[in-house]
Parts: sequence; C-alpha cells; structure tokens
Amino acid sequence: METVALLSKHAIVIASKKLDHRCNLHETIRVKGGAWDDNGVFIYTTLNHIKYCLPNGDNGIVKTLDVPVYITKVLGNRIFCLDRDGKSRVIVIDATEYIFKLSLLKKKYDHVMSMIRNSQLCGQAMIAYLQEKGFPEVALHFVKDERTRFDLALNSGNIQIAVAAAKEIDEKDHWYKLGVEALRQGNSGIFTKSRKRNHARTHSQLLSITIGM
Repeated sequence: METVALLSKHAIVIASKKLDHRCNLHETIRVKGGAWDDNGVFIYTTLNHIKYCLPNGDNGIVKTLDVPVYITKVLGNRIFCLDRDGKSRVIVIDATEYIFKLSLLKKKYDHVMSMIRNSQLCGQAMIAYLQEKGFPEVALHFVKDERTRFDLALNSGNIQIAVAAAKEIDEKDHWYKLGVEALRQGNSGIFTKSRKRNHARTHSQLLSITIGM
C-alpha cells in the first residue's frame, strides 16, 4: 500500500500513496488493466500483451495474448484474470526477467548471481540492458564471445578477464586498449606486457606484408 498506478487509455502513471510522481509509461495500444504483485512490480495488460513495470519505470513484455484479459490478482507466477466473456482464467507466466531486473534495482546481488547460475537468462538484449544500467561486470557472466567479454571487462575495470580475452583475440587494437586501461589502473606489469605484444603484432604484420610483396 505504498504505490499507486493511475491508468488512462494509453498511459500509466506510477506514483506514491501521496501522489508523488515516480514514472510514466505510454502505450500505443489501449491499456486494459493491471495489478501489483508481491514484489511491488505492476503487471498490466494491453490488447495483446501482458507487460510489467518496475518501480523505476523499466518495462517489458511478459507474455503474448491470443485474446484480451482483465487482471484481478497476481500471485507469484500466476495471473488471475477475466476474459471478455466474464470467465475466470489463470495464466502462468515466466517472471524471471523482471525479477532479475528488480533484484538488480534493489542491489540484491546474491540473488542476481543465483539467478544467473540457475536460469536461462541470456541474449544480446539482456547484455545491452546490463551495460545500459551500469552492470558490465554482471553481463560478463552471460558472455562467451571473447571480443564482447573484452569490452565488458574493460568497462567494468576487470583487468584480468581483459588480459585473458586479449590473449585469445591477439590483435593490435585490443592490446593497445588493454595497455591504456592498465596504465589508468597503475598496473605497470600488464601495461608493459600489452605494449610488447602490440609492437610484436605490428612487426609481424609488416613482415607479412613485405614477404607478400
């Protein structure tokens, strides 16, 4: 009983119980209704989707609908609703995505890491979200591509993972970027190593060009 959602035809306004503004959502398709779950996430429906809205305004799609429904209650991963014929229905949803984002928002990092280990959360969209929200170190746990891991490691200041990725990639530009980050962190050992590898790559490329000519 701390937050209220004000619904109009194409918008949702989230506010405190004293009507202090929190965030706005705009939908191109008419909003049908919604309800709060036990975590303080607002679950709502449009003509063809079940969606969520976090306390900070982040939102997304939970499930696609075949027919419109009107939510009466959200309990765990079950949504109780009415269809257009007035019949009661229960829809089971996958709440993993918004629970994960909510845990990040509330800085429950133990829960975040547990979800990463035990769930199927993955994909470029989730990686982009973590980068956008300032959690590149969390995104590292999703990624296997060495180039992406290298960039995430630099963004999060994780020099050891960046070194491992640079060794796998072994390209001049990556050794240069690693050297810059090592210098910023005051890590002279890695700076010297990256500088040597950078020069070695340059020499090797020049030799290859000469032989080819």
